[in-house]
Amino acid sequence: MKKFLLPLLLFSSVATSGEVLLKWEPPTTNDDEDKTPLTDLAGYYVYYGNESGFHDVVFEISDESLDSYVLKDLDPGEYYFIIKAYDTSGNISKPSNEPYKALRTPSPPSNIR
Repeated sequence: MKKFLLPLLLFSSVATSGEVLLKWEPPTTNDDEDKTPLTDLAGYYVYYGNESGFHDVVFEISDESLDSYVLKDLDPGEYYFIIKAYDTSGNISKPSNEPYKALRTPSPPSNIR
């Protein structure tokens, strides 16, 4: 079974209320002795959940050229994210690092009484 280096999830940040911007560095080499070039990257699986190590939501990004994605309509709370890359043969990388982001309920404007 072919293995390749895992993508590095660089950071997650709030784009706007209820949104998180995920950015990652796509893998470029296989995880073999010679670190041969990865030429058949096909996409990513993004996993997230409200507890570290427990990612109950998963979705696929089938565009291998992407290196970021905005998750929308998230409720306030704590979120933990990982990403896995996959190739055209269906091989899946090990998980990335696991960044954390807390989304808070927006505060009302201070000029409203």
